[in-house]
Amino acid sequence: MKDKIRFIHTADLHLGKTLYGIPQRYEDFFKAFEWLLNKAIYEKVDFVLICGDFIDSEQKINPSTLSKIITNIQDFQSKSEEELGFKIPIICIEGNHETPFFSDRTWLELLADLNLIILLSGQFISDSKRVIFNDYSYREHKGGKITIKDSVIYGMSYFGSSTPGLFSLIRKEIPKNDKFIILLMHFGIQGYDKRKKGYDINKELKELHKHVDYLALGHFHNQYQLPEKDPWIFNPGSLEINEITEYNEKRGIFLVDIFPEENNNFQVKSLTSENGNTNDPLNIPNRKFLSFNPIDISESKSFEEAQNMVITKLRKLGVPERNNTNLSLTNLDVPILYITIKGRISYSELEIDLKELRNLIFDTFYILGLKLNNHVFSKTEYNLEVDESWSFERIEEEALLATIEEEENFKAHKNEIANLLLNQLKNKLTKTADHIIVKKELDNWFELNPEILEKVEDIVRLEKKPKKQNQMKKRNKKKQQAKQVSIDKIWDENDFAEEFGEFKEILNIEDDDLDIDDIIDDGELDL
Repeated sequence: MKDKIRFIHTADLHLGKTLYGIPQRYEDFFKAFEWLLNKAIYEKVDFVLICGDFIDSEQKINPSTLSKIITNIQDFQSKSEEELGFKIPIICIEGNHETPFFSDRTWLELLADLNLIILLSGQFISDSKRVIFNDYSYREHKGGKITIKDSVIYGMSYFGSSTPGLFSLIRKEIPKNDKFIILLMHFGIQGYDKRKKGYDINKELKELHKHVDYLALGHFHNQYQLPEKDPWIFNPGSLEINEITEYNEKRGIFLVDIFPEENNNFQVKSLTSENGNTNDPLNIPNRKFLSFNPIDISESKSFEEAQNMVITKLRKLGVPERNNTNLSLTNLDVPILYITIKGRISYSELEIDLKELRNLIFDTFYILGLKLNNHVFSKTEYNLEVDESWSFERIEEEALLATIEEEENFKAHKNEIANLLLNQLKNKLTKTADHIIVKKELDNWFELNPEILEKVEDIVRLEKKPKKQNQMKKRNKKKQQAKQVSIDKIWDENDFAEEFGEFKEILNIEDDDLDIDDIIDDGELDL
């Protein structure tokens, strides 16, 4: 009698990632990995499949991260052997984040050499236009296929834009037999992630199903299975959130049972990631993310009033407050907060101090991180009446004068400022500008107009506690010279409060969700 086969299919673990520069996020990805390994033992699986992007990037991994991965897998092997009588094999392929740029070897090859994983990679022979799947050698730690019970597992590493050309070649190399055939690949299906390039389910891919029972994919971070009726293409999605757009998408793993005695019928159970902690065995605990509709501050009469409106709104939305929360930052329910302020205000938008608002939010609410977007604009109260006899230069000057006049601080100096911009700097601010000369002219102009300089300094708060800032910079510099902080050290709340000030500025970058590795490795840039 043939035994049932059970396995876990996962992908895109991205171990080593430190999302938004927050140290605790580095630990969150490992926490999800540890959950996965414990789940594999609890479910008594025969093997675990990781379909690419196990490690975040070849360039970013450091000895601390590699050591942590090795220790986790060694503990997993020891625990599974103790409880189940055998070491559960972890079978991997390489994704785009494991593709080396400066070496002919990868970290996954090292893990295979240490007998921590089984790394599958079919060989593409360019001369004969063939893909060869050699049996995996435990001695050389190489091969393209491996047999476990009544299943045969084939693997191909990431091939980027060349992927569609492999489908027909792979089909020719996988023989039909009575075993359950699994193929591991790293690519996405077109239309299932708007941010990444995918491939259509074309004739060649459909033909592959004649030889493959289960196509195990990775790359796209959301979960799907295709077609809807009798699916054979499965993408589990990432284990943890890699960017804000993923927090409300379905992600997780697949737990699969194969029944060889029933003509290789199989059942797939979807286990999905939760937004925060969970005790449900079918859900995967993740870091909590909170994202709300933009907060409109149009009705505010001052920036101070706008801040009160934002704090009041966040309280109503249930963001945990500091005086009511005693959780450790390691607790996944301490959230990362995404908010946007918007509106047309009656006062100057120069009064909107995002740094001050950000500090107030951190002081009021118990959050791990914050992304604050500013979509606020000042109202314009003038209508420029243009005389048909005016030249373009006259229209430009009148529009600039009217704009400057809207700022009360500069109203009395509008002619001097317009003269600076129109007559002195306009022709110099070009793509080929000599910025040293431009800076010198500005410096000279401000020396002649000290009253305007004083107002500018006051608005941008250049004089706001400079001594304290300088002392802090010196103290941080001494601290960095005195010791090197390891990223895998467990931080307490004092450590985080001390270091997170720098991260708050980083979190205000508009395009911080952009992943350059995906752009490069999808063949959209020609290196």
